[in-house]
Amino acid sequence: MIIRVLVFIVLSILVSFRFPAVCPALDVTLSWNASSGANGYNIYYDSNYSASGPPYNGTGALEGFSPVNAGNVTRFTLHDLPENGYRFSLTAYNAYGESGYSAQIVLPPSQSSQYSLSVRVSGAGSVTPAGGSYAPGTTVRITATPASGWVFSGWSGDLNSSTNPARILMDTNKSVTAVFTRVPTLYSLTVRIAGQGSVRPSGGNYSRDATVQLTATPASGWAFSGWSGDIGGSSNPARITMDSNKSVLAAFRQESPRINVFSATPGSIGQGESAILVWDMSRGISASIDNGVGVVNPVRGSQAVTPLSTTTYTLAVTNAAGSDTRTATVRVGSEIVEVIPHDGAGIQDRSRISNDTSFAIRIIDPQGINIGNSASIRFRISDGVSVYRRNLRHNAVVTVTKLLDEDDSHVTDLWVAYHRAGETELGNYPFKSVINIEVDIYGNNGQTIQASYEFKTETEKKHNRAKSSSPRTSPLAPTDVKIIDVGYDASGVQVERGTTKGASIIYDTSGPITPVFGPSRELPPLRIKGIKVVGRPINMQPPTVFSTPTTLFIPCPRYADVSNLAVFRLKGKEWVLACDSRGNVLPGGDGWMVPGSRVNHNEGAPSTIEIKVYNTSGARAGAIR
Repeated sequence: MIIRVLVFIVLSILVSFRFPAVCPALDVTLSWNASSGANGYNIYYDSNYSASGPPYNGTGALEGFSPVNAGNVTRFTLHDLPENGYRFSLTAYNAYGESGYSAQIVLPPSQSSQYSLSVRVSGAGSVTPAGGSYAPGTTVRITATPASGWVFSGWSGDLNSSTNPARILMDTNKSVTAVFTRVPTLYSLTVRIAGQGSVRPSGGNYSRDATVQLTATPASGWAFSGWSGDIGGSSNPARITMDSNKSVLAAFRQESPRINVFSATPGSIGQGESAILVWDMSRGISASIDNGVGVVNPVRGSQAVTPLSTTTYTLAVTNAAGSDTRTATVRVGSEIVEVIPHDGAGIQDRSRISNDTSFAIRIIDPQGINIGNSASIRFRISDGVSVYRRNLRHNAVVTVTKLLDEDDSHVTDLWVAYHRAGETELGNYPFKSVINIEVDIYGNNGQTIQASYEFKTETEKKHNRAKSSSPRTSPLAPTDVKIIDVGYDASGVQVERGTTKGASIIYDTSGPITPVFGPSRELPPLRIKGIKVVGRPINMQPPTVFSTPTTLFIPCPRYADVSNLAVFRLKGKEWVLACDSRGNVLPGGDGWMVPGSRVNHNEGAPSTIEIKVYNTSGARAGAIR
């Protein structure tokens, strides 16, 4: 028999919303007061929220169909109810039966569950709809429309797609950006040429704001001079931004002609003999040689000449851009071609001539000089205190250096030097004295050449200043490979520190003069167009000529490889190119540097250029640009 127990229940409800992937759902928590004598409770629910009383035929709760046995609790949650609206009632039960229904609680459909859609635009265009609020689970169709000159690129934010129109599910607040990009605009680049050359690229069409690099390449014999039009300056390559149609002019100028070679062979002849002028030029249009030769081939050629006396020929070449000239001298008979110190040194200029200087002349005589005849070369010396004479018989102080391997009876190219420092009784020249030296040369042709030269020795103050400011040097050890390699009784000195560190001189100790290094600052700067100087100049002192060529090491700081460097010599008061990078002795080095003596010492600290020289001079390396 069922005993019914009257149950009075106070029922309350707590609702929370959950949103699974497919549609919104509710979690409904019911609570009530305990009923005396109850062993448990049944929860009845139904989706017909507008009805009243049984039946309760609800479905959809995760805990099962209506009724749901809640057990002996006073609080219970039904999960995942579809958000449609519901009504709920509760009964109690025990061993005697089930009570009647409690008062009904109604949960109407939710009216506040709305999500916002925010739409933004990047670029130029619009989106329909422009945003708004939507019920959960709503699918919104959005359409992007680009402005003129723009194109839709895709969606970003909570919608990652390039589909247009696109759909978005409103299961939370959403933010979407429509991205529009500008339709590429093409601009034309026109390139024109003035002169002879080319430009890469030669023109074309380019997208808006593209950067184009232009490279100008001159034709042979031409040089790029600059840009005009929508580019200025002379940078090459140059860059231009295509923000409109552009026009550019590349200008090329013809280079001036250049004489590569102009020489006379042989350089000295006797009366009635001939020499050959040889030339080679670049970029010439017309060329001529003076002194009766006339118009010549502007590229290369040769011409025999028979001058009656020593003659200097000038080769001139021209083109539309300019001209170039060079000279070659054909010597006839005996001639003094160089003097050390130069005539007027210390008198007409500010040269410092040390008081232990030698005096030397270089003589070229195609007929030869018999140096076995002591009277063939004579000196008359006036030092302001006394006047005296010397000739080849005084071989302790007068030396001859032959530049060619010739018999002593017929020497055609030679240095003759008088070494005052070798005079045991006279000693060095007085300080601050004008020295006059007269020379008589008697050649095999029976002719006599007479010449007179002057120079002024240094003051004692300048002497002491030069001595104190000369680079610090130390002798080379006898076992040094530089000394061992020369093959004669040699000694050497090297610069230990400073701007000429690495410079060395290897010399014959049997000679009357011991060479030293003087201050570099005494030498004039080397300023020759197209030449980049290397390091500091070497100042070999005193002015003299050696009977045995001296070995000189020229330092080249910051150059690991010296094979592309040339050698320059201070000849008198001017720097001249003495030796090219291949070791060829050029006209400026004739009579100073021994042909074929250059040796490159790379990877040194510093690297050096080794050469052999006949006389002291200023020397330095340089790069030809």
